[in-house]
Amino acid sequence: MQHLVGAIADSLSLDYQARCIQYSESCNFAEKGVVYSVEINSRSTFKKEFRFPDSTHCMVIGDIINPGAITDLVEDLNKGCPTDYYSLCKSRFIENNDKINGVFCVILINILHKKVFIISDPNGIIPIYYSCNSKVFIFSNSIQTILTVQNRKQHLNTHAIYELFKFGFSIPPDTLFEDVKALPPGDILEYNGSVIISKRSEKEFALCTMTLQEAADEYFRLFEQSLLKRVEHKKHVALLLSGGVDSAAIAAILHKHHIPVKCYTLDCNPDNPVEIIGAKKVCELLHLEHKTIDCIDGDIISCLYRVTMHNEAPVSNGVMEYALCEAIDKQTGVVLTGDGNDLIWGILPIQIEEMSKQPEYQFSNLYLRLRSHVSDQILEKLFLLPIDTHYLHTKINTFYNDTGNFLKDASDADAKLFGSSYAFSSVGKLKINPSQILFRFPYLDHHIESFIHNLPNSFKQYNHTHTPVIYKYLFKYALEQKKILPKEIIHTEKTWMYSPNALWLRENIKKEFEAIVFNPSAAICKYFNIDTLKEIWRLHSEQKQNFSHLLMLILQLEMWHYCQCAKDLHHWNPVFYSI
Repeated sequence: MQHLVGAIADSLSLDYQARCIQYSESCNFAEKGVVYSVEINSRSTFKKEFRFPDSTHCMVIGDIINPGAITDLVEDLNKGCPTDYYSLCKSRFIENNDKINGVFCVILINILHKKVFIISDPNGIIPIYYSCNSKVFIFSNSIQTILTVQNRKQHLNTHAIYELFKFGFSIPPDTLFEDVKALPPGDILEYNGSVIISKRSEKEFALCTMTLQEAADEYFRLFEQSLLKRVEHKKHVALLLSGGVDSAAIAAILHKHHIPVKCYTLDCNPDNPVEIIGAKKVCELLHLEHKTIDCIDGDIISCLYRVTMHNEAPVSNGVMEYALCEAIDKQTGVVLTGDGNDLIWGILPIQIEEMSKQPEYQFSNLYLRLRSHVSDQILEKLFLLPIDTHYLHTKINTFYNDTGNFLKDASDADAKLFGSSYAFSSVGKLKINPSQILFRFPYLDHHIESFIHNLPNSFKQYNHTHTPVIYKYLFKYALEQKKILPKEIIHTEKTWMYSPNALWLRENIKKEFEAIVFNPSAAICKYFNIDTLKEIWRLHSEQKQNFSHLLMLILQLEMWHYCQCAKDLHHWNPVFYSI
């Protein structure tokens, strides 16, 4: 196993090392007890640094749509010549956080007093990882930097491994490493000798009183404005076109404003080509250039290793995202994606509200029923260590804010849990590292999110007797009213990206899986019952059951453990800069 994985690792390590050095800046205040790093990638194209007379250093990173809001805020700080810039800057960024549009993270450091303050956009698209002991506080938007600074053997977090198999991601503040934590989306981190995490004030919930037509007009205006702002001054625009309504709406508005766009669609499901049929229909209707990616270049195991090297954690279906992003023309100025629209509208079963009224209801129980990939019965047989389900329930419930509007609260919690931890921090990272092209999310605009936040439930989900529930109802109604897409495209049935993992495990990578996973020296032997795993593998191989999600995560975890815990500390040495 070490020979097989190691050979692939060694062949890729130089390329990976070059990428990390090229896109990483680090700052070292170890004598003051603080070390931090910023990985420069397409999520952090904007970087502004400000220095104040009281030794406060402020850094803002991200992809910010209205950068003037940052400079205006800092210029305003200097009026009146305050004596405590650190405290004033902190309070101003908390107060004005919602006025900054885009994805961002604000970092304040007072070097003399060894104080740190971190706040990011409410979606947590720029992740913040940290590690703290009695000697030093380390933080970064990349786990790899923290591991390099620590430069010691890492121990895996068994709670996080369980969550990885349960959901496909670990829930903040835990990561797969015991000594590395993640800042939960929407929270604030402060350090002054110890780490304090606090929640920012929740937005006031003022129910929208507009009529359906008025709300549709306002929503469309905000959406169109958000999209056009994100392609402003960009010559080459690309779109990840799935065939669904979210990406189709982006294509239609670009076409309406005569903005050329090249569309990319992944099609690896010859037996049921629903997505490619929908995507081609949109491109033919709007006369758009279209490229289909219908195969994975090169050997799948090497692709899996590349995915592992780029990501903070194992991802069961990462190869598909990676292949799609690798195919994009490198001259592209910006790539648009429909990611995030489901999360801000809340795609939750209509029955969930009735379920919430049951005796002894807990939000975590419902969330586990909705999002679990693998049952506890299987995981209990598979894991060698006991599973602490109470710890998981407690964490999930902390993300639920009970305002009395269950659908809104459940949607908000889902966006924080599933959106930041998986859609943006895990899979989303595959959309930036392979190509370093700028990816933007038109639906994740703070004006749009604030507007949807206050809509009545009936505008979000239309539930008429004897008809299927219409999710994202106002969004679809607005598209109908503006006549930018035919009804059959607006109301096309929701599809998800097809995964060929089940077939790959039975055919393409069967031998490699057995050689890597069932090797006696495999790291996973410390965490999993190999006899149980072999039985699961047999049932999957004989097509008696589909365990592709679980098995692909097992394979990725072993490869991830090798490259993160054994190899990277020797292959990646980012350059440190003093400021």
